[in-house]
Amino acid sequence: MISKILVPVDGSSHADLAAEKAVEIAEKFNARVTFYHVIFPPSRYMVVDIPPDFFQNLLDEMEKQGQNLLARYVEKYQGRVSVSSLIDFGHPADMICRRAEEDKYDMIVIGTRGLGAIKGYLLGSVSDRVSHHARVSVLIVK
Repeated sequence: MISKILVPVDGSSHADLAAEKAVEIAEKFNARVTFYHVIFPPSRYMVVDIPPDFFQNLLDEMEKQGQNLLARYVEKYQGRVSVSSLIDFGHPADMICRRAEEDKYDMIVIGTRGLGAIKGYLLGSVSDRVSHHARVSVLIVK
């Protein structure tokens, strides 16, 4: 039985497709959908001689943009199914797997970015890493 679905979103068209698919599944199972945004912050040690306030302001702005993104998904789907949103900081794939396990989600529905072969090989994709490391079912939407 599926009662909780985690949907990582980044505002891309693939995330939009994943959100729609997750809501369709949730409607069939009367499940709750949580839209989840993970902010991958830059290291404050990457650049020297930058005031500490700069990084805090950058993180604050990234969080504000993330909250606006999540609000868009919640507003779009709240009439169809029960929805909520969460935001975290960290490596996206790691945080998605951790959140799914800790909060006992039944399924992750995630979009793929469709990286080219070389770029995908070098960087790896979040959806690929999640599919290999999550301890719950993962649906990758193309």
